[in-house]
Amino acid sequence: MKNLIFTVALMVITSMTFAQKDLVESKSLVGIWQQAQVDNSSPDGQTKIFNVPTYKVLKEDMTFYCFSINNFNNLNSNVTHWGTYKITSDSTFTESVIKHYAFPDLDNSESLMRYKLLDENTLLMQYYNSVNKLWVPEIWKRVAPRKVVNNIN
Repeated sequence: MKNLIFTVALMVITSMTFAQKDLVESKSLVGIWQQAQVDNSSPDGQTKIFNVPTYKVLKEDMTFYCFSINNFNNLNSNVTHWGTYKITSDSTFTESVIKHYAFPDLDNSESLMRYKLLDENTLLMQYYNSVNKLWVPEIWKRVAPRKVVNNIN
């Protein structure tokens, strides 16, 4: 019996490891994405893109979740919403939000999504839902595995 439990536990851990590897090393829409914003307010007229602490995880099993990392005012990090998604073409998909903690009006709602991968690490996206009733543009950058430089972590 102990061998059976050990074998099952090993299989679960191994499958989780491989699933995480696929998620991190994906070149498709599947992956871990960090939201970015555009800043046009620079006095020199330069447009700057900076990352914000909001993340979207699109998994191979067609589920997703978004979370924010809050490091100010003693707020905790939290999942903002989660659900499922369905790719409808090479440039569109739908997100079916099951639960939205920040905006409960979006519980059990559907958002239409337009997307374009500029490269394997940059995702331009627009979404439309029944609450906003307009197309909202977003920029997302793929979260890459950390690379060790000169054996320093």
